[in-house]
Amino acid sequence: MFVQQHLPHIASLMRPTPPEAVAGAEVVLLCKASKTYADLAAYVHKDQTLIDLVRYFQPGVFTACKYVGLVG
Repeated sequence: MFVQQHLPHIASLMRPTPPEAVAGAEVVLLCKASKTYADLAAYVHKDQTLIDLVRYFQPGVFTACKYVGLVG
């Protein structure tokens, strides 16, 4: 894999699933609309901020964390 060979410091931070990636994050940045993230609300917590750059979710869906979505 390119990342493992050329960017090992980034490879060490990568996680195989969205729940694992989100678990220790302070900020979750959603920049791709994908069904993979449909259940994101189930595994974010109150100390996290979700920044939704693709307007994947409607405001009000996330009550367990701070949600910041694009307007418009």
